[in-house]
Amino acid sequence: VEAMTDGNDMVRAKAVEALGKIGEVAADVALPSMVRALRDRDNSVSSLAAEALGQMGESAFSANPDLIHSLRHMNSQVRASSAEALGKMGMNSANTRRALEKSCEDDDGDVRRQSFLALGRIGQPTAASKQSVLTGLRDADGRVRSAAVDALGEWGGLDEESLGPLLHLLEDPNDQVKVQVAKVLSDYAGDKSVAIQGLCRQLLGDTSDIVQVQAAWALGKMGPAAAAAGPALIQASQTGQVSVREQAMRTIALILPPDSIIALAAGLKDPNSEIRKIASEGLTKATDLPADVVPDLIIALADPEVQVRTNAVQILSRFDPLPAEAIPLLIACAEDPDAGLRTTAAQVLNATPAVTVGNVAQTDSRDHS
Repeated sequence: VEAMTDGNDMVRAKAVEALGKIGEVAADVALPSMVRALRDRDNSVSSLAAEALGQMGESAFSANPDLIHSLRHMNSQVRASSAEALGKMGMNSANTRRALEKSCEDDDGDVRRQSFLALGRIGQPTAASKQSVLTGLRDADGRVRSAAVDALGEWGGLDEESLGPLLHLLEDPNDQVKVQVAKVLSDYAGDKSVAIQGLCRQLLGDTSDIVQVQAAWALGKMGPAAAAAGPALIQASQTGQVSVREQAMRTIALILPPDSIIALAAGLKDPNSEIRKIASEGLTKATDLPADVVPDLIIALADPEVQVRTNAVQILSRFDPLPAEAIPLLIACAEDPDAGLRTTAAQVLNATPAVTVGNVAQTDSRDHS
């Protein structure tokens, strides 16, 4: 604390930064000095002081008016740090809210961005706060638009008034905006059909793998309500980049839309091992498996991945009678170095009539002699 009065700007800055890292514990002794540091002659010290007050959280509530005043500081970094600190403190007072709403109109993009993020964090909005954020969705700065979307997500309870502008942003030129929109849409509690359609277009039509992955993730978070996205997810699981195929397959395995079994069976042959694992896990949850998937399951019994082989054994055990073509590979699985796979395969074979196993094994032996 004593170093905060040092004549050297760098020493004061280091002292403020160190106290900020201590957080709430330092509030009792450092708060008065930290408030004074907001008015330091060096802008970097003032900015660091605002950051430190934010790290002190509720323990620094008494500094709230000083941070509000710093939103009018001549230096944009100090204003941005002050807005961020107010968001971290989370004091949902009328004065704080009005100051942040005003700050959302700042000339500096980073100040606007931090102000929107803070509005989202301090609690449920007033009509004025909501209007500020809806205006922010049209900001010229992509980072600011993303922050405005984040605020809507923080408030939750997305309504129809906000839905239209959000859906429009699924076509935004900024990838981070699109990613943030998909995240918020995943929690929409109203009629999901329009949101699902928009996410499907994003999944299949966007040029960014990151955006496509987020769209597939959002559809998965919607759960069974997103079953109508099945065709788009299946297409993405078979034609996209590895990361897109993986997330699409993960969502298919989670929500099991119509025709998911066909997609999961195809996933057993994917060159990526993680996708094969997800596909095999998804098939363990599927019901009414058709005989058409048996050839793919038999191939999966020889997969390099133990998890895929184990899942394939479990799935095949549900067929009655056990496909004869699977028995030689099941016998091999029963001798696998992996104890879990050996146990699972042995249990399946023990549940199969001995004469069947013996006949198949004998035939297989003759075929290889």
